[in-house]
Amino acid sequence: EKPSLSGGVMLPNSFRAVWESLAVRRVVEMTHEHYDFAACFLAIHAPGGMQLRQRYGLERTFVRNPPGGQSICFHHGRRCLPTVIYDAQADPRFSQDVLVMGVPHARLFVCAPIMLHGRHCCGSLCLADAQPRSEFGLDQCTALQKAAWEISQLVQSTGWTTVALGNKSLRLQSVEKNKAEIVSCAIDSIHKRSGSGNSSNNSK
Repeated sequence: EKPSLSGGVMLPNSFRAVWESLAVRRVVEMTHEHYDFAACFLAIHAPGGMQLRQRYGLERTFVRNPPGGQSICFHHGRRCLPTVIYDAQADPRFSQDVLVMGVPHARLFVCAPIMLHGRHCCGSLCLADAQPRSEFGLDQCTALQKAAWEISQLVQSTGWTTVALGNKSLRLQSVEKNKAEIVSCAIDSIHKRSGSGNSSNNSK
C-alpha cells in the first residue's frame, strides 16, 4: 500500500480492525459527550474520498471528494493543529459539501488530524454542529486534539513503524493479533482523561 496524499497516507484495509475497535469507539464516544455537538466521527483517507467511522449523529459511511477538491473532512497541510471552520455554509470552499447540505448540516466544523509519527496524516477526528460559532477558538480544541493523538497512538501500537514516501511500501504487522493490546492501551488513557472531568473545554 502506497502513500498517495500530500503530507498524508492511506492505510490498508487491514486497519479496519483498529477503526472498529472498542478502544477507538470509546475515544470518539467520550469526545462526542465532551463537546455535545450534533455529530462526531472519524474521517479516514480512502480512494476518492473519506471513509467515515465511529459515527455519532451521522449515518453516512463515505463522502466522495468533489471534482478538483477535497471533502470538508480532509485535513490540509502537515501541521498538527486542528482546522476550525466557523460557518461552512458561508464558506464557498465547503458550502456545497454533502455534510453541509445534508446531515449533519454542518455550520461549525472542526477537525483534528490523526498524525502518525508526527508527520503523516491518515485522517481526522471531526466535530460538526448545525449552529455557526465565530467564538470557537483553538483553546477549545484541547480535548479534540488529545483524542486525535490517542487514536494515533493506537494506530502506531499495531506495529506500523515507518513511513516511506515515493514508491516504497509501508511496513506493517498484523493488526488482528494486537487487538487486545490496542484496547488495553486506550482504556488506560481514557481513564486518565475521565478522571480530570469533561467540563473545562465544553463549548455548550
